[in-house]
Amino acid sequence: MGIVDGSNPCPSQYSSDELCDQSVFNSAYVVWQYKDQTVLGWIVSSLSPSIVSTIYGLETSRLAWQDLNLRFVALSTSRISLIKRKLQSFQQGSMSCQSFQDEVKSLSDELLAVGKPVEDFDLILSVLNGLNSSFHSFVTTYMLFAKEKSMSFSDFHAELLNYDLM
Repeated sequence: MGIVDGSNPCPSQYSSDELCDQSVFNSAYVVWQYKDQTVLGWIVSSLSPSIVSTIYGLETSRLAWQDLNLRFVALSTSRISLIKRKLQSFQQGSMSCQSFQDEVKSLSDELLAVGKPVEDFDLILSVLNGLNSSFHSFVTTYMLFAKEKSMSFSDFHAELLNYDLM
């Protein structure tokens, strides 16, 4: 965690001017860089593609972590409200079913990251309300089914994609 929070700063690239002239790196610098890039890889692999694009080009795990912290942890009440409104009013339009669901899930993930998780039922309703007219029969069938039994978002996602393939 020291690399990410700054308590373990990057050592100097060269241990002396002579080694700098010879382009010989400080071994502590090489080890630190390896660790930093490993941590950066872990951060990147844990993010959705739409979020990864926001930290593209940041060269250290600390910079990526600071950017993500500003983006998600330090969100104001008004930003949380904006994300919730966007989730409730988001429309599929001409997007593919998969892209639409990915965008809805991304908004949900943003809320989860700030400690405001969206219940599966509410997430499913957001998707159902935003689907275009080609999914009316799916929405009707789902609403009838939902009276009988609740469904996880994961199962709903699979069912909707299966319907889309048909």
